[in-house]
Amino acid sequence: MAIEEHEWQSKIFNLDRLKKEDAETRKRKLDSLRRDYQQVFSSPAGQRVFWDLLEQTYVFYPYEQYNASAYGKEGRRELGLYILAATGFSPDANSLLKLMKSLQQVTVERMEDKDD
Repeated sequence: MAIEEHEWQSKIFNLDRLKKEDAETRKRKLDSLRRDYQQVFSSPAGQRVFWDLLEQTYVFYPYEQYNASAYGKEGRRELGLYILAATGFSPDANSLLKLMKSLQQVTVERMEDKDD
């Protein structure tokens, strides 16, 4: 009986170790993916695409309708929020200020493009 109990405990401890390794592996993959998102969206072209995605996914547009159309918009909004999170955005004052400056720069570029 003691041998079976020891084997059982060994398996449990091994599972805990594997779960910890899995969590560490997932964290490394997420960190790598976050760096990829940041690299892709760091160029001027990437910034334009980034802001276009956020605009198309209704991240900054409130809506008050609750019908089939609203559910579709909410799905798109969830994708936009995922993109924000994947780039490392957090809703603190510094991140928000950086995001607003980036939006201002892209808006100015869009206005200049329209004038040409």
